[in-house]
Amino acid sequence: MATTASLEDLPNLVTDCGLIDRPNLVTDSGLIDLPNLVTDCGVIDRPNLVTDCGLIDLPNLVADCGLIDRPNLVTDCGLIDLPNLVTDCGLIDRPNLVTDDCGLIDLRNRVTDCGLIDLPNLVTDCGVIDLPNLVTDCGLIDRPNLVTDCGLIDRPNLVTDCGLIDLPNLVTDCGVIDRPNLVTDCGLIDLPNLLLIVVS
Repeated sequence: MATTASLEDLPNLVTDCGLIDRPNLVTDSGLIDLPNLVTDCGVIDRPNLVTDCGLIDLPNLVADCGLIDRPNLVTDCGLIDLPNLVTDCGLIDRPNLVTDDCGLIDLRNRVTDCGLIDLPNLVTDCGVIDLPNLVTDCGLIDRPNLVTDCGLIDRPNLVTDCGLIDLPNLVTDCGVIDRPNLVTDCGLIDLPNLLLIVVS
């Protein structure tokens, strides 16, 4: 459960992870000096973000599972190449989606390992992804309030495990949450579309 900072004196924020002092942010991992941000995982240099999971290089995102390169997405299950989607179950080719186990999938209904993905409600391993409310492995992402494992992310003040995060620069355990791209422990949250890339 998230805990708020004992001292919430803007613009200087004292959190569990240390002192967040604009424009230079100091955390337990060292000095976070914008635009170059130094954390435990390395240097976070906009627009290239380095986190524990690897290099997040927008618009090319590199995670543990491989290269996430828009519009081509590479994940653990293989190459996700829009509009043709390649997964472990086979080729997902719009408008007809073919998988190994279920046969022919016709939009808008998609069958995955976790069951039926019926737009606009998407069922994944973690539950139902119902836009604008997105359910991911880390919890419920509900605009404009984002709930993750670290607690409630509520604009304009974001609460994480390390304490109170104040826009526009958000510092979490995994690095910097920088609009419009938000980096959390669970991966990348990319506004206005909440694209959660869960790093296993």
